[in-house]
Amino acid sequence: LVFTPRRVTLPPKGRQKVRLALRRPGEVPAGEYRAHLKFSPLEDGNSAKEGKFSVAINFRVGFSIPVVFQAGDLDVRAQVESISLERNQNNGALEAYVKISREGKHGALGTIDVYDESDNKIGTVSNANIFSEADSRKFKMVLKSEDISGQNIRVVYRHYDKAKNMVFSERFFPVN
Repeated sequence: LVFTPRRVTLPPKGRQKVRLALRRPGEVPAGEYRAHLKFSPLEDGNSAKEGKFSVAINFRVGFSIPVVFQAGDLDVRAQVESISLERNQNNGALEAYVKISREGKHGALGTIDVYDESDNKIGTVSNANIFSEADSRKFKMVLKSEDISGQNIRVVYRHYDKAKNMVFSERFFPVN
């Protein structure tokens, strides 16, 4: 995995594109390969002056982005297992917790969409990924509908690449 630029300096609210390229050897054994692209701040050089007393709090926030490469025929099966609904006590929003299970050699990389009976999308989670070392994962989303009681809602878990048009699992759940 190669990327450029190797170092960036960003002003507050600044942006920078980072280009990634995968250069793999000719024959890569089937499986899932993962790296993490890590971004972290460097010291800014604003340290206390010698002989002066000062108090400061400096926040240094970094983050890591997983980069996944799957070699060979895709070997993964995923299933929508359950959904539970709860009302957020602080803001009153309706929240859904969707459990997805996974089997196979590869991770399941996808998107979860929830639809009401009128086929309106009322919730979504992109980057709903279950990596190969995990058997299942529970995802939380805020639903855009206040009242869906008495309806049958549809939960769809599909591959992240829309061009593949691949649905891992689709289930209907009654809401009491």
